[in-house]
Amino acid sequence: MKFINGKCKILHMGGNNSMYKYMLGSAQLEISSAEKDLGILLHIKLNITQQNAIASRKANSLLGCMKSLAIGS
Repeated sequence: MKFINGKCKILHMGGNNSMYKYMLGSAQLEISSAEKDLGILLHIKLNITQQNAIASRKANSLLGCMKSLAIGS
């Protein structure tokens, strides 16, 4: 399987991160400040508590939609 450089990004996490520049072959990989993986937003400025709060709000919103659909049927 070939890697596509345009889809590969680096997300530096942590306060003591040395912010290395990574290469894939001869191309430098792009640095990103936020990425979404498996429906969870990862951002360099968010801590795990904030990320959990965002995921919890999204889950509660979906539950509310499901309840309203069940009541309406």
